[in-house]
Amino acid sequence: MPPIDSRAPLLAAAVALRRQDGKVLLLQHKNLIPFPKKWSFPVTVVSESETAEDAIERVLRDHVHIRSSDITFADTIYVTGSDSTNFVLNIFFCENWEGEPQYDPQNYDDAIWYTLGNFDDRYQIVSEINTWMSSSLLSEKYSKVESHTQESLKKLLIDSRNQLLKTFQSFSAESKYKKLSSGLSPIDTLIHVSDLETYYVSEIDRIITIPGHSWQPFNTDQWIITYRTGESFDSTMTHNRLRDAREKTMEWLDSLVQSQLDQYGNHTERGIVVVGERIASIAQHDLFHASQLEIKLNH
Repeated sequence: MPPIDSRAPLLAAAVALRRQDGKVLLLQHKNLIPFPKKWSFPVTVVSESETAEDAIERVLRDHVHIRSSDITFADTIYVTGSDSTNFVLNIFFCENWEGEPQYDPQNYDDAIWYTLGNFDDRYQIVSEINTWMSSSLLSEKYSKVESHTQESLKKLLIDSRNQLLKTFQSFSAESKYKKLSSGLSPIDTLIHVSDLETYYVSEIDRIITIPGHSWQPFNTDQWIITYRTGESFDSTMTHNRLRDAREKTMEWLDSLVQSQLDQYGNHTERGIVVVGERIASIAQHDLFHASQLEIKLNH
């Protein structure tokens, strides 16, 4: 985004690109004001010589390299940047477009297809946009509170893992070891997924077995430090680690009864959570990184 004057609210425009599966495109801003390293919809300041609709056409063309005439106004919200700049943000929906979205590296560092309700400690969405997604029609149409069963959770875990591995296998042998803009290679990503799953199962089990236990978020930064100082993993070792973690998860899941899956617990950042929902978040995490890797393949 261009340099801005923080003395008065600025008119901005953002587009929520939504796929048929309900996922929306989020982009990670570069480490610059007003949204350093934050995730948001593709967004831009509206210049004095254009309308918000004109700005959206420019964003689609220059920021994500697609075209669309199917754009509808959704809502207006108010957003504050890291430097206290205030924005009047017009949000538009777009569900049909031509081309494959590819983010502009001059404006953004990364991209994901985001599943509503997904949660990952590393990814910080612009708070006002995150709140709007949770309360808008975007959320109402695709987010449902479910009572998870053993069988539904197993299916979620299997399907999401298959999608992640399918995307991983699309990388060449050499590119699997190449670091992406996130700082992790595809191999690193699978190790991260494996270790986070082990941690999540441990925390979920504590919620079940320890009265009053509060979920402690996974510390990704600390994990990276520890991982970087440990042993190196080749593709075979990575698959073995991933498989072993999943086998333990499935064995543990088989030991739970429905009342335990429906049990409530406390999360230090999200408040009240349900055990079944926390297990489902392991699958959501797999899909999160599958989407991230998929975009890298197409970029």
